[in-house]
Amino acid sequence: MRPYSDIWKTKKLIAESLVRSAGWTPSVRDVAISSAPQIFLYVWDMPSDWVWMCTASLEEFRTLSRAAQDGAVEAETVRGLLGSVIGAAADGRPPQEQCDMDWEEQLGLALSLYAGGTTTYKAANGFPEGGHFIVLNYRSAGARTSKLRPFAAPGRAQVPLSPEVLLAHKAQVLALDRGRHPEWFEDIA
Repeated sequence: MRPYSDIWKTKKLIAESLVRSAGWTPSVRDVAISSAPQIFLYVWDMPSDWVWMCTASLEEFRTLSRAAQDGAVEAETVRGLLGSVIGAAADGRPPQEQCDMDWEEQLGLALSLYAGGTTTYKAANGFPEGGHFIVLNYRSAGARTSKLRPFAAPGRAQVPLSPEVLLAHKAQVLALDRGRHPEWFEDIA
């Protein structure tokens, strides 16, 4: 038995209970992340109404986001990767494992990289205390391209938003976007 295994089991149970109490189905992979400063990342896909959430350690999120800010990764490449992983997962055909990362790890990585290149990230001052970074994926069913719409939501930095609260924020942003940018939706069936 490894030292402190009871502590890690307890932390995992607490982390899973926190996620479950917010209305999500928990799958805690790394207890260290869930018990350290973190950021919650969410995705909503328009044609499928698919919703996904993960957490990332704040330190790793910042490192990846800085890579996007510094130009170490090409923004268009990151947007394309993120849109394709979201679309594939939402359509029930998640990408194959790559570089020892399953599709959920790929999605979390792509979200973190993408965040750093957004005005949302800048407006939130890089999420110094953690928080809630959300991406809406506007696309037609089966489309290979999409429009990504990031935003930050208010809420306690170390507690996930409930699915109901997330969907309420999504509905507000979607209504604003339809009013302000009807051209974004012209090609979406």
